[in-house]
Amino acid sequence: MEKKAQGTLGALIIAVVILAIILGIFYFANSSSITGNTVKLGNPIKNCRNVQMPYQETETYTETVQYTDKECEQKNLAYNIQNTKFDYETCNQEEEVCINYILGICSSKKTFCVSKTIVCSLDLSNLDNEEGGYWTVEHTFIFSDGSKKQTSKNVYLYPSTSENIQNKLILRSEGEEGEANKDATSCNYALTSIPSKNVCRDVLKYKEEPRTKTITKYRTEEICN
Repeated sequence: MEKKAQGTLGALIIAVVILAIILGIFYFANSSSITGNTVKLGNPIKNCRNVQMPYQETETYTETVQYTDKECEQKNLAYNIQNTKFDYETCNQEEEVCINYILGICSSKKTFCVSKTIVCSLDLSNLDNEEGGYWTVEHTFIFSDGSKKQTSKNVYLYPSTSENIQNKLILRSEGEEGEANKDATSCNYALTSIPSKNVCRDVLKYKEEPRTKTITKYRTEEICN
């Protein structure tokens, strides 16, 4: 009886050992499989796809820009001339000469001019309401024998003012054949100097200027899981 119990206990121990061995083998096999999978994680199977990724970029370009500039030029002041006249011819000094004697007494005399003033005039108006300046008015005197003489006058006119300008020519001679005895028939005028001013105006112009702008672009990137 005792021997039978000992045999049963031995068989049970053997069965337990065998079961333990089987469980150990099973556990080791599973551990190896897990370990193997863990080792294989270094080169996993990739699940990849292409994705459009946004990014910012600065771009340079030119733009047509409108601006206001000033353009200036010299222009003569506006003026007006009226009442041009050959005003007068006046003898300032006369001399007498005897042309006939009777018994030593002068019975007939002749008078001639030895100093004469000739005047021509005009009315000059400065039409500019901002600027004044100097005008030079020249008159040319024309005589019956076709000869000419000139004289001029320089005058300053304030803005929006007028003035009567006279040019005088004085002729002198020592005998009746001298210039003072010439007859003036007319006179002409000319402006030999006209004041000017700087006239400016606004002008629209265009120019190309560099500009920068930030734009969004996309690039293809591969993303893997």
